[in-house]
Amino acid sequence: MRAVRINSPGAISIRPRRILFVGEHWSGSNAASVERALRRAGHIVAVVDPQILRLENDPPLWLRAAGRLLRRWLRDEVGRQLLVTADSFAVDLMVVYKGNLLPRWALESVKTRGIYCLNIWPDVSVTDQGSETLECLALYDRILTTKSFGPRDLRDQGIAAPSEFVPDAYDPDMERVVQPQETDLEIMGCDVGFIGTWTPKKERYLRSVVEQAPDLHVRVWGNQWAGRMSSLGRLARVVEGRPVAGDLYALAIACTKINMAILTEIRSGASSGDLTTSRTFEIPACRGFMLHERTNEVLSFFEEGTEIACFGAEGEMLDKVRYYLKHDAEREKMRRAAYERCISDYSVDGLAARIIRRYEEDTSG
Repeated sequence: MRAVRINSPGAISIRPRRILFVGEHWSGSNAASVERALRRAGHIVAVVDPQILRLENDPPLWLRAAGRLLRRWLRDEVGRQLLVTADSFAVDLMVVYKGNLLPRWALESVKTRGIYCLNIWPDVSVTDQGSETLECLALYDRILTTKSFGPRDLRDQGIAAPSEFVPDAYDPDMERVVQPQETDLEIMGCDVGFIGTWTPKKERYLRSVVEQAPDLHVRVWGNQWAGRMSSLGRLARVVEGRPVAGDLYALAIACTKINMAILTEIRSGASSGDLTTSRTFEIPACRGFMLHERTNEVLSFFEEGTEIACFGAEGEMLDKVRYYLKHDAEREKMRRAAYERCISDYSVDGLAARIIRRYEEDTSG
């Protein structure tokens, strides 16, 4: 049964709330999408970007080492900026997206000011960002996690804060329909494309595509591919060596005949790997055709065979790639149906409305 409009907007506060928002603000950031949705809803938002030192894709070893040495100073600097901003206007609530660079002392200081604190946790694991991040999670008044297994994992780690599952969503300001020009297709066009950070599982699936179907034009965009692939060869030749974000993300989806949605595998401290991800909603929102790893969760949002295509094992994935490349009309019909489903039901504006709704429910007594 489809979970209809689970992330759709509901009634929001009559008066605008004053929000201190902590989250990365680069173009295409999911955190920035939430912040924009809160602004669209009429709230007053002050932003602290914790990514003071922003490293490019696959930085050299010396730069990574310098970042690790500076990590404590960076966390404390984020904390200082947070408190200065918190004291600059009458804050109703603080919304923290992930918060892995937020020091515990700063969060404790915010709470002593009587500010309601809500966390949005987007990662598979709640433990792989270090002990201080886990300690911080225990301090929030509420946690919204984009993983359906997240509330269980939080409880298993002894986190008593109320938690609930909120699906990922698309940002109408960023994930939108763009029309590629001929030069765009020359630069970014392909039969099969994947956009996302490297993991061993993603490498395995994509390697099977390029090795078993060498006639196909494949492109892989994202972080860490060049530095972490287990071996070179045919797959290395299709890795672009950089991420795509913002309008380039939407353009890459539009230039790709089949957009792969391969999910991140299970991580330490998690009871499951991804069951859906931000790409689950972003690809259809850009009116891209999506071939998604099959899970019960994705099938609660989209219909297989009429809106999206799905696969299980690598053999089925290759069969589906071959089939849909030969059936242009069917692919076109499905991508339009998924687009209509997505834009009506799965906008990030629904998440923004839920944040305010939970704040008002938790503080009404």
